[in-house]
Amino acid sequence: TLHSHTLSRTRVHHSLTAHHHTAMQSQARTAAARLMRSATTVTVRNIVTKTAASTTSTMMPLALKQTRAVLVQQPLRAYALKKSVEESIKKMVTSHKLFVFIKGTPDSPMCGYSRAVVQLLDLHGIPPEDVNFFNILSDEEIRSGLKEYSNWPTFPQVYVNGEFVGGCDILISMHQSGELKDLLKTAGHESTYTGKGDE
Repeated sequence: TLHSHTLSRTRVHHSLTAHHHTAMQSQARTAAARLMRSATTVTVRNIVTKTAASTTSTMMPLALKQTRAVLVQQPLRAYALKKSVEESIKKMVTSHKLFVFIKGTPDSPMCGYSRAVVQLLDLHGIPPEDVNFFNILSDEEIRSGLKEYSNWPTFPQVYVNGEFVGGCDILISMHQSGELKDLLKTAGHESTYTGKGDE
């Protein structure tokens, strides 16, 4: 009886220890995810602040500068970009002053981030039917090749005058700061947006 009681206590102890360990792992993963999101936000804000302080109106648009700064921190190089795919992408982004790679179409975006980019452009006077785009869900080679071409892992991807600008987060940030108007102007589009960037 004493042996059974001791064995039972040992099993309970092991069970509680395993449960505690699992709970600690879950808390650690949650904390790490929060830290990652926080670190990403701080990094982008720092880049915007530092770049804004050193950029003049005669230099490269701020969006391109901050994008390149972010890209330096995120080396990918996991996919060997085919020459034919590279040429196809280059032809698309250089044939139009504004070009976006999204999931779905401007009239029917297939993800929230793509929808947000389309809505932002519409807000600035570029309706969905006027957006030059490529649906990355229609071609896996282009989709994979773009990650290497831009050295950026996510979609949508926005290009202005053949240069990679960024994705949804950067476009929202530029909209809030008022820089999106200036960027679109370099693409020959005069923004019709008259509100505040945080609206």
